[in-house]
Amino acid sequence: MDETVDSDRRESSEDIPEAPKDHAGTVSEQGPKPFLGAVDLFFRPAAFFPTLKTNRRRFLVCLAVIVFGWSCSIQHFLMGLAKNLDEFSNWAEFFGYTFGAGLFVGAIYYVVAGWWYGIRMKWSGILLDKSRLPYRMCILVQLIWALPRIVLSFVNAEQYPAPLNAMNASHPLEALLVVFLMWSIWNSYRGVRSFRPTKRGIAVVCFLVLPLVSYGILIGAGVALARSLEARNVPGVMHPRFHENQMFSFQYPGNWRTGNTTIPAELGVEVLEMDITGVFVVRPNAASLSQVMRALIDEFENRITVTGTPEVFDSWGSFQGIGRTIPVTGDGVPGTIRVFLSTLPGERLLFVQEAYSSASADLARMGFELIESTFKIKRAQSSPLAD
Repeated sequence: MDETVDSDRRESSEDIPEAPKDHAGTVSEQGPKPFLGAVDLFFRPAAFFPTLKTNRRRFLVCLAVIVFGWSCSIQHFLMGLAKNLDEFSNWAEFFGYTFGAGLFVGAIYYVVAGWWYGIRMKWSGILLDKSRLPYRMCILVQLIWALPRIVLSFVNAEQYPAPLNAMNASHPLEALLVVFLMWSIWNSYRGVRSFRPTKRGIAVVCFLVLPLVSYGILIGAGVALARSLEARNVPGVMHPRFHENQMFSFQYPGNWRTGNTTIPAELGVEVLEMDITGVFVVRPNAASLSQVMRALIDEFENRITVTGTPEVFDSWGSFQGIGRTIPVTGDGVPGTIRVFLSTLPGERLLFVQEAYSSASADLARMGFELIESTFKIKRAQSSPLAD
């Protein structure tokens, strides 16, 4: 029996490259440059992983812990599994928070998943002798999908003004993350095979079948939970708030807010949610609707870039009038402005303006539909404009 074990050990060691040595003849831990090692990790796993027995690659392992934890934290938020994503007004805050949280995630994964990786290697018939090799293998292989996740996050940061917009938009490159995930599983299996496991059938189950099933369950559960949270919290129409002033009243999404930065509170109100803005005003009017609309469009063209021909509509909720849907670009971000005007009794004018980016179009429409369907004008006699 001992002769068989010794034979297996000799056979396994034959394929392990000799560790680099310094001038004194001692083993060096520097080895190949870390970034060259990362290339081998992606494309030559059978040659890369055996070198971890003699070259700890501490820099690459630390980088993998950080990148993996950061990518997991980002994925957690962008799938909608965290309710406070709307608290990040910009990408710098988001990246800073997820980076800090990711350090803890990466460290915990390194310890727990590395231990489990070693258990599976032993079941596959690989002798480890209390080595930290499984911990290094487990975390390094995660770089294959974690690095693309980080890169895609920065691509999103260039395309969307805030993390919430990226969560609400579907990015075609997201599907590639599944490809990289499968790639990491396959390279993990190839790395384990490079140590010549004596129980290859168990190795297939432990490093191919089990990871595929586990990731399938986790992804399915995450998508189901994200959809459940989305239906319940975005845009908050299930728990609307009520706004009322001297002119009108309406309901609006519970996770939106109201303010008055440019108009008197007794005449109107603004509703705000990230890059979504709605303005609702009832004011005196002495001009025709077409004149007011023309002046508004001229003002838009002076302030922002109108990128198409405005579309015409003639009703908003229970009100009849004139409306325009105007495609625009502001600060390089494409979006839409909808303007509606309607005459009211007492020589009053209802002015509605809805503005939102293309990334938030679905969210904006759901919220503004709630406002539109519940908007009610108060009688002219109770208004200060009636005087």
